[in-house]
Amino acid sequence: MAGQSDNLVLEHLKAIRAQTNNLSSDMQDMKMRLTELERGMAMILSVKQTDTAPRFVSR
Repeated sequence: MAGQSDNLVLEHLKAIRAQTNNLSSDMQDMKMRLTELERGMAMILSVKQTDTAPRFVSR
């Protein structure tokens, strides 16, 4: 009987480990995507700052 309960606990631990690994992989993906969004926002802001500089118009 103790052997069956040990196996059951091990099976649950394996399932938890698998889910943890999946979550870790998903978090890595989310970090990469967030980094790309931050880079894009920084690029947009830098372009916007250069566009708002005063311009001289020739007449």
